[in-house]
Amino acid sequence: TPHATGLRGRGRHRRAMDAGRGMARARCVKRGTPSAPPAAAANRVARPSRDGRGKRRIPGNPCLRKHALSRGAGVVWASGTEVGSASFMEALKDAAMHLHRKDQATSGGQKAKERSEFLPTKEGYLRFLIDSRIVFSSLEDIVRDTDNDQLATLRANGLERTVALDKDIAFLSEMGVQPTKFQGSTPGMEYARYLHELSESSTPAFVCHYYNTYFAHTAGGQMIGKAVASKILDNAVLEFYKYPGKVPALLQDVRQKLDDISATWSDEEKERCLGETGAAFQYGGKILSQITS
Repeated sequence: TPHATGLRGRGRHRRAMDAGRGMARARCVKRGTPSAPPAAAANRVARPSRDGRGKRRIPGNPCLRKHALSRGAGVVWASGTEVGSASFMEALKDAAMHLHRKDQATSGGQKAKERSEFLPTKEGYLRFLIDSRIVFSSLEDIVRDTDNDQLATLRANGLERTVALDKDIAFLSEMGVQPTKFQGSTPGMEYARYLHELSESSTPAFVCHYYNTYFAHTAGGQMIGKAVASKILDNAVLEFYKYPGKVPALLQDVRQKLDDISATWSDEEKERCLGETGAAFQYGGKILSQITS
């Protein structure tokens, strides 16, 4: 299996996560605006106390308060903001959108920047598909083989991508395309190792990556696929971008299952989930960057 072959230890992904958290905290302090919640915050936040009305209050820095549990937690923050009881997946979506730039999404939380011309290569795209296959197959293997009753509810939900990626990898290989060479473990291999570790150590952290990987592919992933196809594949639509049913219905079904899972979590577990958003973006970004290699 990919996660058992030539993968590095834990140090590399921890350094990447620490770097991402440091930049997020620096932006928050410098600009006085909220950043995505750091994953380590789950270990620092005190247990909820009660305000005068008997509602829970959670101390913490203003950056974390803005995004962590901004929806669905049913708490009153130390700042006095009362939170409703909407879907926790909306809070997870908000955390993800905050890390998008304005040029990537109008509701993004980061400043837009000028983009260089997008120049994909067939070799780089095949490397991207292979690494994507490693990640999606790892997620699907974990859900299929787990003893965790909550994660088991995510089996066979229609969003699975492994079979589709097998077809696309074969399609490009039959064209004579060779994937870009990579020294050592690829980004997909490193991500697969991390996902397997999270699935055993923290269901909330794993769910963050599950949500961001599958849901992002139905949005920005589709746009990237079209851009690649128009430049190097004569507008061919690969299987990776096709689904067995209507995507909104599939997403709603999985979103509800994830909401049901998160409904059993404590506030600290929800913070742990939200705090993994930066790491999900970093790992996904490394895999995407191979398209132009």
